[in-house]
Amino acid sequence: MIHRPVVVLLEDERQLSDVVRDVLEEDGFEVLAANAILEAMEFLRSRQVDVLVCDWSGCGGGDPATDQI
Repeated sequence: MIHRPVVVLLEDERQLSDVVRDVLEEDGFEVLAANAILEAMEFLRSRQVDVLVCDWSGCGGGDPATDQI
């Protein structure tokens, strides 16, 4: 069985999230889409994740939860 790299995509803009998800899935990634930092953190805690992709405000917008990533 071939391992598909797992990406957590943290993006709060739905249209942009859909486009990025489609591109990543076409390139063979398994995408776990989150629209909030707490949802992304849950994916990171519960799954073996290879990459975290996020917009600047999602990963560094002053939320203390980002320190845990």
